[in-house]
Amino acid sequence: MKALTVSLLVLIGFSHSISQSPGSGTNPTSPGRMSEASDTMTVILFQSDPAGVDVYVDGEAIGKTPYRWTIDRSMKVVVRLFSPSVMHWMRRVAVDTIRISAGSRIEKQYKFDRIAGLYSVPSGAGVVEGAREIGTTPFIYRSRSLAEKRLVVRMDGFEEYMVPDLSVVTPIEPIRLTRLGIDPTGMNADLILDGSEKGILDGELVFVVAGTMITSGILAAYMKETGNRRFDAYLRTKDPSLLRSTRRYDKGAGVALAITQLSFAILSYLVLSE
Repeated sequence: MKALTVSLLVLIGFSHSISQSPGSGTNPTSPGRMSEASDTMTVILFQSDPAGVDVYVDGEAIGKTPYRWTIDRSMKVVVRLFSPSVMHWMRRVAVDTIRISAGSRIEKQYKFDRIAGLYSVPSGAGVVEGAREIGTTPFIYRSRSLAEKRLVVRMDGFEEYMVPDLSVVTPIEPIRLTRLGIDPTGMNADLILDGSEKGILDGELVFVVAGTMITSGILAAYMKETGNRRFDAYLRTKDPSLLRSTRRYDKGAGVALAITQLSFAILSYLVLSE
């Protein structure tokens, strides 16, 4: 039997519900605009579960939830809430349109799904909830509550893995399981299937492909710029040789750009397959 390396990542998703209750004037528990509003001022309290997401009004950042926002005129605004962390690229953006009337009090409550990201080495392992297989790794699990969710990762030829409580799982570092049948005190006790057996060839290949992509990208930009200058000279002089030269540089730029795009695709595959 081989070993199965499983990694977990718990995020917060942005599938949301919105509730509005005019007339509430509760102050937030984190810094925001805290000035007292007059009877002609509108107060909007933005709250979210979980808290700490960025609030943008008409494209301008105003703060993080919970946040109290005051405005002195009637208008319609578009509000977007999303995570500021690049680690949470799977989160969905909450979008809301609010019509503001002078002197009103509005409370906006946004509720977001939790997201548990589960991946294994090798990939393609089944993810089982109860008696039903709900997907294969890499797998994104969404739920309003991750507590009491029990998942099992199964794959033929590998040790079954019971996923711990998703509500408290935070590390991104892989959980490593030793192979069955290996003496834990022997020389091979630390053998795991985590990609270390591939050697350094894959790492060297990544650098080669990345270098090719960068070089061809620079070459494509140079040849395109040179071709543009030759064409400008042709427009001034009407010299046929300049037109032929322009076409050669354009073809060269096209080839270099194609190599850049192909290298990028290969690099993406190598990185994502790790």
